[in-house]
Amino acid sequence: MSDQATALCIDVYSDVICPWCYVGKRRLERALQQVVDKVKAKVCWRPFQLNPTMPEQGMERRRYLEAKFGGPEAAQSIYDHVAAAGTAERIPFAFDRIARTPNTFAAHRLIWMAGH
Repeated sequence: MSDQATALCIDVYSDVICPWCYVGKRRLERALQQVVDKVKAKVCWRPFQLNPTMPEQGMERRRYLEAKFGGPEAAQSIYDHVAAAGTAERIPFAFDRIARTPNTFAAHRLIWMAGH
């Protein structure tokens, strides 16, 4: 990296369960790799719970889909779109293998602790 590299701080608000966040992470990594000689970037991961009212033990997946998307058919349409984006980023999403939707609070806490 040159001494003239621009310093950049990037705050990313993300939930570990979010497939779009994973796609975005891959895209950010690729973008930063393209400017590695020009930009000195520090990425700070910030917690964001997509489902802050999720029960602590999580929820059966079908029930979650009904509540969030109005049913499995609506969710499938959304998942088809994100799966295509995932394929482009070499992420093999397997949404059909998800039996429960977890509460992500403990995961965010663990990430925070690891950063300190």
